Amino acid sequence: LSEPVYALAVDRSGNNNIIYAGLGVERNFGKQHPAGAVLGYFYKSTDGGITWFQTYIPSITNESIMSIVIDPINSSKIYLLSESKLFISQNRGDTWTQLNTLPYNKNIYTSLAVNRADPNIMFISYANNTNGSIISTGVLKSVNNGQLWISTSLINNNSGPYQGITRIKAHPVSDTTYFAIMDCYNGGVYKTIDTGATWIVTNNPVSKDTGIWYGWGISATDFDIDPKNPDIMSYVNSMGVYLTEDGGATWKQIAAERINSNDGKNPETYKANGLDI
Repeated sequence: LSEPVYALAVDRSGNNNIIYAGLGVERNFGKQHPAGAVLGYFYKSTDGGITWFQTYIPSITNESIMSIVIDPINSSKIYLLSESKLFISQNRGDTWTQLNTLPYNKNIYTSLAVNRADPNIMFISYANNTNGSIISTGVLKSVNNGQLWISTSLINNNSGPYQGITRIKAHPVSDTTYFAIMDCYNGGVYKTIDTGATWIVTNNPVSKDTGIWYGWGISATDFDIDPKNPDIMSYVNSMGVYLTEDGGATWKQIAAERINSNDGKNPETYKANGLDI
């Protein structure tokens, strides 16, 4: 393979032997791909990853595959998001059809989430959307299975170049709750409990944990939720690994903790913790 696997999905409707994968460059955000990179390939395994079948999607030759999502009601239907296009397959990835054109004609899309109870409701994140001097990141919503997209209230017009929302995650229990993971200064883990109408940042260090590394400490590059206990969540960034066990009310660094603050004479001091794997 010329590029790493970035998007991965496992069909949980059967015996977990059907796996889908897509090639991509992590958090590319519209940057030029490495010379010689061959993208646009979708892979499928029906034996738990022992053997793989390859499908080439010509219209995304130079694009990473950012997300693969299996329809929660009909597992034969799969959605695939590239950096600029959204596709649907009705036959478990054997053939693909492009859905309507996305609002921004740029290689800036980063993640896709589909509502568990109603697949007509979908969310897409974008990053590095440049319009003059404004560089924005945000979340779009569709209520008609990707035919029409509208902006949600989560928009950051100061995200900076090649920064922004990296991931959207659906809550494993609540059909109205989603998380958007924003990777930029003063970004963070954003949460909506009303299907995208309003968003709040859950890991604000001012009110949560003064030991988190200033503005960059709340920036998040990836995030996950414990499927058995959704109150347990974690996110990572270049500064560390962070954990909440109360649904985001409080957060802590689990690889290190601050033991002394910067007092003007001495720098901050951190102590490494043992991290169980």
